[in-house]
Amino acid sequence: MTPPNPPAIRRANVPSLPRRVFFGSLRLIGLLIVFVAIPLGLLQFLSANGITPPYSLLTVSAVGVMLAVIGATASVARPTRAYGPLALAGSVILFLWLLALARNGTLRIAFGSGGLFALDYGNAILLIALVPLLGALAAICTTAEDARSPGERLPFDYPP
Repeated sequence: MTPPNPPAIRRANVPSLPRRVFFGSLRLIGLLIVFVAIPLGLLQFLSANGITPPYSLLTVSAVGVMLAVIGATASVARPTRAYGPLALAGSVILFLWLLALARNGTLRIAFGSGGLFALDYGNAILLIALVPLLGALAAICTTAEDARSPGERLPFDYPP
């Protein structure tokens, strides 16, 4: 049986819940800008110039809001055991979204009399998709570590 407050948890300088919620709210705003506002602005610009985007504005908004909420929630839950599964969920969703974007990663613009400009950016998106894949592996390790020895990572995440 472990003591109610293991020594590792007592040494950590964990911020209070209101402070974590405040910074999580700031992160939510930033993530909404990155995952929702910028992609929607880009898609509307492309639509205004006659380029049909592969996904609807609603799909992009829904996935962006989901990623932003999971990311902000994970940052608030970082000192708890829920952090690993939340980080894993966010990484997997981002990885799958990038794979879906890479599948449609070709831009074709017709011009003049039969001319065609094609830009293939799917492989670049696949390279970017390696980042959330590595994040998912890190989240699996964090989840396993929290299950094996709760609170052990807290002094490293929040040094005294």
